[in-house]
Amino acid sequence: RVLRWLKREALERLERETRACAEEAGITVGRVAIGDPRARWGSCSSTGDIRYSWRLILAPPEVLRATVAHEVAHRLHMDHSPRFHAAVARLFGREPVAERRWLRAHGAALYCLGRS
Repeated sequence: RVLRWLKREALERLERETRACAEEAGITVGRVAIGDPRARWGSCSSTGDIRYSWRLILAPPEVLRATVAHEVAHRLHMDHSPRFHAAVARLFGREPVAERRWLRAHGAALYCLGRS
């Protein structure tokens, strides 16, 4: 039951954050979904669908927001170019250096949670 609740909370929060960030960027996104990937925190398709790891709900709020900004920025630039990184910084309000560092240091521990 706890996992179902966490996943529901994750989808609700990520949907809300993604739509707000996309509106700020002046773009649209398609479907927002969650999944259980083994190595990614988020992905953005060329059609505008964005998918996240539900485990982001367990990360600090700023890490979640930085991941949302990263995926929304892919709606502007489908690469990791300097223009893409500038878009991430603009949407997040700054470069998400500390948030990337946090995911590198603690992300593996989050992937262990909820596994059978």
